[in-house]
Amino acid sequence: MNFFLIVIGAYWLISYVLIKLMGIIVPLYKSPKVRISYWCLNILMISGLGVLRLIEVNNLTFLGGKILFSYIAMQVMALLLSPFFLIAKKLMNITDDNVDESKRRMLKGLAYGLPTLSLGLSLYGTFNESENIKITEHNITITDLPPDLSGFKIVQLSDIHLGLFFSLEKLESVFESIKNEQGDILVITGDLIDDISMLRKCIALIEKYQVFFPKGIFISWGNHEHMRNFTLIEQALSNSSIKILCNSSYKINERLFLLGVDYPFDNTESKRKNMLEAALRDVPDNATKLLLSHNPDFIEDAYDNKIDLTLSGHTHGGQFPGFAQIISMRYKYYKGLYRRGNLYGYVNVGLGHWMPFRLGCRPELAIFILKSEEV
Repeated sequence: MNFFLIVIGAYWLISYVLIKLMGIIVPLYKSPKVRISYWCLNILMISGLGVLRLIEVNNLTFLGGKILFSYIAMQVMALLLSPFFLIAKKLMNITDDNVDESKRRMLKGLAYGLPTLSLGLSLYGTFNESENIKITEHNITITDLPPDLSGFKIVQLSDIHLGLFFSLEKLESVFESIKNEQGDILVITGDLIDDISMLRKCIALIEKYQVFFPKGIFISWGNHEHMRNFTLIEQALSNSSIKILCNSSYKINERLFLLGVDYPFDNTESKRKNMLEAALRDVPDNATKLLLSHNPDFIEDAYDNKIDLTLSGHTHGGQFPGFAQIISMRYKYYKGLYRRGNLYGYVNVGLGHWMPFRLGCRPELAIFILKSEEV
């Protein structure tokens, strides 16, 4: 609920700044009638989202949530586009005391152009790109990889955020798309679920596909597990066949170990070091090591500890232009594949959303195939 309130607070701030900017671009948006209508729409949208959070998630609420959030996305897009429209107005040399008929037509174009373009991008990002999941495949060359591990296949899911904007039906369609990939293991790098009422069905659904991953299904914790009912989530997963990796390791075979670390809310180098040391405690130095870490800051620590492949998430790749650039300033590793020598790190952009809108950053499921280094 606290996170929801933060989102709503940020939204009101965006709305306030946007209507001010639009009033500068086109005087029409200074009209009391326009502004009253604008704030009434905002109140209706926020109220609708509040109602949807209180009722059971199903296909209807899933669609309703996306429709309501497309209005938020429209405003975010309008805020990002408004500086360009303001520049256009300046270039056309239009001022409040300098409006002839031709410039009046130009102003009208700006007045309708900004919301129309913003709505188009919003609908595309909400109902097309955010639903169009891509499968990315990566060959990972490992130094001294035992021959019997060449071709070992890892399927990674991250940041599913099962809840209002990611339904069980959608999750099942994801599993249907990967069940024939012949993966050896499936790993989930945190932020599996937001709506605790869906937890039991979620676990049952994942376990249904256990047979397609003969070496097991594994999960490491994300920040959202801790933000929800962590005790309930941990207990439910502990009673399932899904293996939890929390500052610990799991031996796939004598030469391949899977490690996992918790989400470090105290994200200091020393805290991450302690978590990683615990995960490495029982792992032979000459083993091939795969690390699951929701927080991509661990990639740098993994490089320093000669971990062959680190899989992470958390950033969502920024989801859309503007915010992606902000995320990239906070996280050195924020999207895609990184490499230091023959050590790799990968930041999955996730399947779910902070809000059901993506632009230039389609949701993904990632596949990694281990390969022997060619001599």
